[in-house]
Amino acid sequence: MTIKAQLTFGDGEQSVSISLESTEVVALAGALFDHEDNAQVFDLLSRHGDHLVREAIAGKSSLPVDAVHRLAVDSAMSVAKALLTSQEARARLTSAEILAFCRRDPDLAGMVACSYEDFVLEDDAVINFLESHSDTQVRENLAGNPFVPKPVLRRIAHGDADRQVRESARQVMP
Repeated sequence: MTIKAQLTFGDGEQSVSISLESTEVVALAGALFDHEDNAQVFDLLSRHGDHLVREAIAGKSSLPVDAVHRLAVDSAMSVAKALLTSQEARARLTSAEILAFCRRDPDLAGMVACSYEDFVLEDDAVINFLESHSDTQVRENLAGNPFVPKPVLRRIAHGDADRQVRESARQVMP
């Protein structure tokens, strides 16, 4: 997908239109200062057809809320992972979006388990899903997170099927 851009020089009297290929847009997106002044650009790029462009802006803290929700359903795993690296984006995701990430892939579930405290959750669906996840690494990530509610850590410490997961929970409990 080619993007047409307008460059304005100096006092605005000189400008030129240029075409940018996806690889150039990826480089530009990565280099853009993560500031509210660029939020409109980030929103536009969240709609780009190349997943590498969407990945380049997914971790930006100035990503508008609509763009966060748009990227939360992106089919590219790299975009989902990049979105989950931004603390600001994690706080803007809905419980349903977070649960969808956890159900989608064990790596994403593990990322959620590691940063559980950064999500704003309306209910226990996510923690219950992570606690009973079939992937031992996901449960271990949850058990090793000291910000997980103490009752959950106690349940894991006493009832998880895996010895290492139980031990991880015991180590982080006071």
